[in-house]
Formats: sequence, structure tokens, C-alpha cells
Amino acid sequence: MLTSIRELKIATWNINDLGSLDKLKALQIWLRGVGRGVKVLALQELKARESNLEYRIKNILPGAKTIIDYSSIDRGGTALVIDPSIQIEERGVREDGSCAWAKGKIQEKSINFMSIYSPHEGREKQELYKWLKNFDLEGEWVILGDWNMVQRRIDTAGPTTLLQGFTQEKWRETDERWQLHDMFLMSSEQKGPLFTRQVVRGDRLDQSRLDRGYITRGGDWISAVKCAEHDGGEALSDHIPVEINIQLMRRRLNRRKGTYLKMDVDTLKNECRKNRVKSAWQSGWTLSQAPIIAWELAWGRVREEYKEFRREDKAKLSRLREMQAELGRARENISTTATQEEMLELAKLEREVKERETLEASIVRRRSRVNWIKEGEASRGSSRNSKLGQKQKADKFFHYSKTRLKRRTT
Repeated sequence: MLTSIRELKIATWNINDLGSLDKLKALQIWLRGVGRGVKVLALQELKARESNLEYRIKNILPGAKTIIDYSSIDRGGTALVIDPSIQIEERGVREDGSCAWAKGKIQEKSINFMSIYSPHEGREKQELYKWLKNFDLEGEWVILGDWNMVQRRIDTAGPTTLLQGFTQEKWRETDERWQLHDMFLMSSEQKGPLFTRQVVRGDRLDQSRLDRGYITRGGDWISAVKCAEHDGGEALSDHIPVEINIQLMRRRLNRRKGTYLKMDVDTLKNECRKNRVKSAWQSGWTLSQAPIIAWELAWGRVREEYKEFRREDKAKLSRLREMQAELGRARENISTTATQEEMLELAKLEREVKERETLEASIVRRRSRVNWIKEGEASRGSSRNSKLGQKQKADKFFHYSKTRLKRRTT
């Protein structure tokens, strides 16, 4: 198993007849070049019944675990080629040659894959959507392939150009059932057109379709998508390969089910500050449809609020020190023959200082703990790296604690 993964690279390509040696060679060249490091490869339209087809595909990624749908292979056929570093727990295919799927794990995190080739005919499309709607998609699923939703020469009409009437309704029901999220639209690294791209085909320019990728919302994975043409930009089929990077995050980046917002204990006790932080978090999430960007924006705004809290605390402590110094001077200047008015004035100042000290006690306590962290770390060494670690630990004390406040992000 992979032990330190932060990003998983996958790819999908409607190869359109893998029985051709030219196509197989082109795929191998692409994987050695642009597609280097791909751990999961989804293929569609294999169009071959050769007995050595599985052997050929396994040679694409040495040692890979191959899941091929041999049913109706003359019409299409789908395959998943999965690196052995991913633990496969269950696998299967659909009888009509339209789907191959696998359930796996990486670092004890569930991640499942599906390669789909959607039929062109409306009734067969409806059957596929119905099957997908009733399929057990529990956990995190990445669904890749050729959905045949977009005409090759249309890029601006949206992803449902060919879906009309009852077919479009079936797709909507499937989308709502599993909350499918188009990874192209949620990408923070989106490049090029969304649905088609101009490529060289022989001695002329033509349009090639991009395969689609969907991820089910709710889980530990988030995607950043990059579209990649194979070497030379020459299309060997009516599709071009698409490379997709999926990043593993520590917390859920999920618009519908919410995520966790951490606050320190003192902020939670202060209702005004707590509301300010929650407002900053919410406003950040509304600025982008890409969860990974929204998360960064939200935490950026929260960090700014905490910086403002620290500036406010610093100003309050500065005022407290001024009052303490003023009280010290007043005590030094008071004489044994002071009048009653002077004594009352001194008592009033002492009360104000005491009230201020009580009010700002949490600030004094928090700053003393941060200073203690800095001094303890400083005694271990004076290198630049250790000083950076001191600052990070000090900041960590201000910004995080074990207290969690679950916050819906919609």
C-alpha cells in the first residue's frame, strides 16, 4: 500500500479499439510521457476479443491489477488498470460492456473507481442511469469515462446537449441520488475547454471530446483536474486522454454535509468574537465553487480575524500597562498629608486598574503561555529553522485547540 500519499493521479481515455497495435503503442508512449505517475487508468471502447487483451493491458502498467468488462466487447468494453499500491477489496463489471468498477483503499481511506462507456441510444442511456442510481455507491467514488453527453463540435451548450426529455430526467435523478460532482467544474487547475478541444488529426484540425469525471460528494478526497493531450497533440481516436489529480485532505471539504471549523477556547467563550470568526468562515466558502479554493479562502479570512484579535489584545494590554504605570506614579507621589479628594482619586484609579486586570486576565495568561513556548524552544537552539518552528507553535496556540465547532457550509 502507499504510505505517504498526498495526491493520486488517475487518467481516463476512450481509446476506441485497443486491439490496434498503434493504439496500444500510443497509450504506452503517453503513459511514459504526459501520463507518467498514473495510478489508475480507465479505458473505454476496447473493441477487441483477443485472448491476450488482458496481458496487453497489464503490460501498460507493470504489475497492475486489471479489471476488464469482456461482455459485448465488439460494441465497446471498459477496463480499469490499477496500480498494485492500491488495495482492491471488491471488483465487478456490468453485463452489457458499459461499466467496470473496483472498491479500494489507500492508507485505510476508502476510494472506489468506475470506468463507464455510455451508450448513444436514449433508452440504453436510461437503463445505465437507472442501474447507476440503484448501485451501492457507499463511500467515495470516482466515476470516469465517456458519457456521450456532448456533441463533438459543441463546447458551449453544456454537458447535457444530447440529454432530452425522459433521459435528462433519469440523469437528474441519478445526480441527486449520489450528488455527483463534475471534477472539471470543481477543479482549481482547470485548463482548456470543458467539453471539446481542437487537435491535429492527420493533415487537418478537428475537434476531440474530453471524457468526463465525476466524484461523489462527501469524503476525504478532493480533486484538482488537469486536461492533458497525448504527445504531439495528434488524436488517434475521437477522444483525447484526460489526466486528473485527486488530493487527499485531512478534513472534509464538503458543501452539503459541512466541515469542521476549529476555534481556540477563549474565542468560543467570547460570543462577539465567535460570531466574527463564523461569519468570516462562511463568507470565504461563498466565494468559490471549487471546495479546495473555498477552503483556502475561508481559512484565510479566519486567520485575518485572529490577527485582528491579536492586534486588539495588544492594544488592550498596552492600555493596561499605561494604567499600571500611572497608578505606580500616583502611589509614589502621594504624601502622608494627602487630602481626602486625592485619596479618593487614588482609590478610584486602583479600582479601575484592578477591573482592567481582571478583564484582561485571559490575554495575559495566553501571552505568558506563548512566551513560555518560545523560550522553551529557544533553549534548544538558535538556528533559523528552530525559530521558524517557534513561530509556528506560537501561532498554533492562538489559532487551534482541541475544541471543534461543526459548521455547515451551505
